[in-house]
Amino acid sequence: MTAIAILFAFSQLHTARKQRHRDFELVYVQRYWKIIDGLSFDVGNAVPMESLVTDDLRLCIQYLRLCEDELDLRQRGFLTDETWEIWGNGIKCQLARRPFSQLMETATADAFDLLPDSYQEGIPDPLKMKIRARRWSGLK
Repeated sequence: MTAIAILFAFSQLHTARKQRHRDFELVYVQRYWKIIDGLSFDVGNAVPMESLVTDDLRLCIQYLRLCEDELDLRQRGFLTDETWEIWGNGIKCQLARRPFSQLMETATADAFDLLPDSYQEGIPDPLKMKIRARRWSGLK
């Protein structure tokens, strides 16, 4: 009976940790949509940087900062593996598209330490944590 209680407690702890990560991730999803909804162009289409209005340029830079924050969060172990798989692929796709690719080539990109110079192959997972630790932390 004690073993069942311990397993139940462990399960509850794991679930609580995973939910905490999900709640935290939701804040960044909301930030993403606020940026994307503020743009005057469809991010699914390539747009030359030269055609951006001032607000669009500001929002594109905010998007790059959001990507930096997401990489930092993953590096610190605050994003689940499932979320990182989606976000890492999303960052890769978006950075390959203008105007973001052009911004990454400008001097403005010097401010982004965590974004890789080459993202064509994908965004490497910045989390350096073993599987057991990921499971214990609710990331897996």
